[in-house]
Amino acid sequence: RTQEALRFATDELRATQRQRDGVLAAVEEPAVAALLLGKASQAAERGVTLEIDADAHLPADVLPARESVTILGNLIDNAIEAVVQAPNLPERTIVVDAQVDGAQVLLTVSDTGPGLTEEAAEHAFERGWSTKAVNGPAGRGIGLALVQQTVEQLGGYIAVSGPPGATFVVTLPVHESARAEEHRG
Repeated sequence: RTQEALRFATDELRATQRQRDGVLAAVEEPAVAALLLGKASQAAERGVTLEIDADAHLPADVLPARESVTILGNLIDNAIEAVVQAPNLPERTIVVDAQVDGAQVLLTVSDTGPGLTEEAAEHAFERGWSTKAVNGPAGRGIGLALVQQTVEQLGGYIAVSGPPGATFVVTLPVHESARAEEHRG
């Protein structure tokens, strides 16, 4: 039994290290990398795997850190809830991707949850609207509204698709400081 426990602990440590290395290779902004590592731990505690797409790359300074954390944090929280609320899923996974495409940044959060109904997709970004139980914790129906508000303040837009699952794609212009640096270099 001791050998089993030791093997389990070693395997967990290796998996955590691989995940950490993957996040740090893909995401250069420390606040966003820390968020992703924390959310991966939260997801794992609830039986959900949070993965960073193998091709993801988010250089530092292409987006404001605070707003990036707001956007990704809320999208990941919603994805975790969606996957956890559907107990009979064969796969319980969230995939985060980040790409710079010319003058824009694409942030994508996909989950293997039940997806959004047409009605839910229509109302998803309205403050106070939620797919969660009415008698649930206070503050329901704020996350996606906050995401949309933040995205619009940055001059971008957000789209949702699915089922199967739900995929949120945020398209934002590269942050001004990154563009200024590009022109200087």
